[in-house]
Amino acid sequence: MVVFKLPFRPNYLNYALPVTYTEIWRDWIGAFAWSNYSGAPWPPALKLLKDQSLIGVIPTALAIGGWLLLSYVPSRAGVSSSRSPSCLSSPSSDTSTGHTSS
Repeated sequence: MVVFKLPFRPNYLNYALPVTYTEIWRDWIGAFAWSNYSGAPWPPALKLLKDQSLIGVIPTALAIGGWLLLSYVPSRAGVSSSRSPSCLSSPSSDTSTGHTSS
């Protein structure tokens, strides 16, 4: 996969998910580990970018798993949408005052 072999610009340009993943866990733009005006990163910087790419798989998998678990547990427990965590539900309106709770 190019994301793990060549994790720098301009590889996989105009592909939203690889660019987002690379920018979150590495330096796709070339602002920190290497200078994008020089072309490809030099070998020590390229090794660092590749290592960051592989290490970033673990927290990404944990984050996705956490969101899936967070969305699964309330529905599995039979909790209605009004009692689900506030981060998953839309704001409800109070009919007596006409105000929206936050």
